Formats: sequence, structure tokens, C-alpha cells
Amino acid sequence: MPETLRANDSVTEIPLIGPSKAQLLSKLGIETVTDLLFHIPYKYRDTSEVISIEQMEERKEGTIMGQVIDIKNAYTRSRKVITRAVVSYDTGRLNIIWFNQSYLPKTIRKGETFLFEGKIPDKPGAKDMTAPSYERYAGDISEQTHIGKLTPYYSETEGISSKWLRSRINFVKKDIDRLIDEPFPEQLLKEE
Repeated sequence: MPETLRANDSVTEIPLIGPSKAQLLSKLGIETVTDLLFHIPYKYRDTSEVISIEQMEERKEGTIMGQVIDIKNAYTRSRKVITRAVVSYDTGRLNIIWFNQSYLPKTIRKGETFLFEGKIPDKPGAKDMTAPSYERYAGDISEQTHIGKLTPYYSETEGISSKWLRSRINFVKKDIDRLIDEPFPEQLLKEE
């Protein structure tokens, strides 16, 4: 990667974008750094209100923060994987379940704090959050990339998800003032 990224550089100059990802991005019309920055989201999801575990149990939907107390995989007779986690925050505890994601205990580790966004199924007796999105807590909510904020969703193609696009855009975002020229005259900006 060059020391200074330029607006017309190929997307392959951005970390984690090699030739195969660049080929997938070209299906979305993204070939340069500028193309990536102007890949406009088609919708947003507001996950900025972080609620308590008690509120989650009442509302059955939302974003919580919690420290992982336990996480492990269990296998069904048909060899399907159920990952179960217990998270705690302040005085509340919540069980979380994912299906067929055996890698999760390596990604979500005991003792770490995460944001989880999802639902508790609206069924009698349901108390577990099922298959939530998750992101490790960065120590400051403003530093989050995927959860705990107004989250953009982009047009995707096989091999390129909105989550992956957000991480690459987030990498370039710090240089946006240098990469993109202001289209409005300075005098108009001052007046308005």
C-alpha cells in the first residue's frame, strides 16, 4: 500500500483488497478509491440505542452490551452445531444462541465485551437472543464500525457483504477530506 492513498488509485491499494476482491468489487462498479467512497448505502439501520439486558428481555429486540461469561459449542445428533453464550452487564445476564457457526468461540472470547444486536423470538417461553449480529466493543461507542451507530447497508455481490464494505470504507474514511474535493464554492459554504 502506498504511503499516501490517492482518489484515483485502484481499490487494490487498500489493505485486504487483492485481485480477487477487486474483481468482485468491479461487479458493483467499484474500481477506484473514489468509487468505493461513493458506493452509497441503500438503507440504514439504527442500532445506536444500547439498552440494558432487562430492557432487552422486555422489548425482545435491540442492541445490548455485555461481557462474555461463557461460550461453547454443542452438537446435535445430526452433527449440527449450536453455539451458546452467556453475557452479563451490570445486574443482568442473557443467553445467546447461534446455529451452525462453530468458529464463534474463537471469535467471541470469554471475558471480552461485545455489542449484540438482534431479537428474542416472540414465542411463549423464549428467553434467549437468537443469532444476533455482534461486534467487539472498541472502548468508545463512537469507534464502532458495525453496531452501536447508524449502520449503512450497501448493494452486495457474492463474496462482498455490507459488513466487509463498511470495514474497507472505514479504513479510507479518515482520509476523505484529502481524497475528495469539496464540490461547492467556499463562499457559498460560508454563506450557508
